[in-house]
Amino acid sequence: MRGKVISFNRNRGFGFASGPDGRSFFVHYTELIDPGVTFLVEGQEVEFTPASDPRGDRATQVHLRSPRVGAQAFRTRRRKSRQRGAPSTDS
Repeated sequence: MRGKVISFNRNRGFGFASGPDGRSFFVHYTELIDPGVTFLVEGQEVEFTPASDPRGDRATQVHLRSPRVGAQAFRTRRRKSRQRGAPSTDS
């Protein structure tokens, strides 16, 4: 099944992806099958096997379909640091 990442908490190692029908699927980092991938970024396209358990729908065997989107999205969210040596004009 194909879907998109809705959210992912990198610190906690889980998030959610939406399927083509709009259903939400729980995603745990241990289900990410691409080498070196340990987290997802909102908006990434993924492919996964849907499964259900007593807690609800979950995604298994999650494969990235758009790895560059995630890397670019992560870089753009970095905060710019202040330049050193220039005094702040804020009061």
